[in-house]
Amino acid sequence: MKGLSGMSLAAFVVVCARAVVAEDTFALIQQTLGSVNGLGLSAAAGFEQAAPFEFGDEMQVHLDGADGWVDCTVSGHGDAPATYNIQVPTTMDGILQDKAYSNVPVNNLRKVFKGFDVNIETGPDESTWVPCILLTKSRDAYTVELLDLRPGHVVRDVPPSLLRESEERKRKAQAFKEMVAENEAKKNDLFYIAQVKEDPKKEQEEQKKAEKAAGDSEDYESMRSEVWEEMARRADKKNEERKAAREAAEKKKQEKKAKRIQLKQDREDREMEKLAKRAQTNKVAAFFYKQKEAAKDRALFAQNLKKQVNDAKRLRQLESQLAEQKAIEEDERKEMLEQRQVAMFKGMDFKQGLSKDEFQKNMWAMDPKDK
Repeated sequence: MKGLSGMSLAAFVVVCARAVVAEDTFALIQQTLGSVNGLGLSAAAGFEQAAPFEFGDEMQVHLDGADGWVDCTVSGHGDAPATYNIQVPTTMDGILQDKAYSNVPVNNLRKVFKGFDVNIETGPDESTWVPCILLTKSRDAYTVELLDLRPGHVVRDVPPSLLRESEERKRKAQAFKEMVAENEAKKNDLFYIAQVKEDPKKEQEEQKKAEKAAGDSEDYESMRSEVWEEMARRADKKNEERKAAREAAEKKKQEKKAKRIQLKQDREDREMEKLAKRAQTNKVAAFFYKQKEAAKDRALFAQNLKKQVNDAKRLRQLESQLAEQKAIEEDERKEMLEQRQVAMFKGMDFKQGLSKDEFQKNMWAMDPKDK
């Protein structure tokens, strides 16, 4: 490393150029640099240390009172301008854990890229690959820091032909590719399984829907039964009110008629009493009294006969009223049944796939009295 430390840039390039690199190794280095550029290490901004750091960036920090740079991870922006909060992995009591540092100045941080080797001349015709990290890039050259041979030594203006990915980095890259390929295969298998296999969540949702539908059906049956009972109670109450109103009207009518008849009878009885007193002393009055008595007997006979006729007529009227009442009750019952059919047909039987005729047929079959 004596020549490396004391040589000029031109001499370093010439010496490194003398180190014959196989053509396949050069291609590997170019592929490596291509993968590095693919990771965001562009000539414009990939190695700019002044660019703002983000949460989760893997960095190195130069702590006060410590020698060299230490690996760390950015955990956020600091309270002061141009400062960051970081986590430094440390081992305490045999346990690996992160130690937090706050408000670290940006000048104490640097972004590095690990997993590379640089070709260093170790003799007149000898060279070796030394592990290093990439610090910055300017044009077509890199600044690297050696991790072995002379740890911490910085070499500037290293051409891409003298860099390659380390075996560890390539191993990790290969493992990553294999993991991606395996995940792709698993993804395809899972996609196929998802197409042919029932989704447990979907099954659970369907089961919940079925349970909810069953509960709703029970609630509907209960509500329908309550509505039906309420309709029946209202119909019975309405019929009772109508019947009571008719009976009250008929009773009032009969009372008025009986009162008129009684008044007429009282008036005739008073006239007959007067006429009977006069008939005791007056023959003409006695004749008229006898005529009145005969007329009264004929009227009584006619009244009895008329009563019999009226009783028969009233019987026919009662029969007619009874038939009319039965017809009214039958119409009301059929109306309630139709309302019940409509409620059941709209609420449930469309879901059962029944036609209206089939529904009515089943409905009539439920209660033989309704036929």
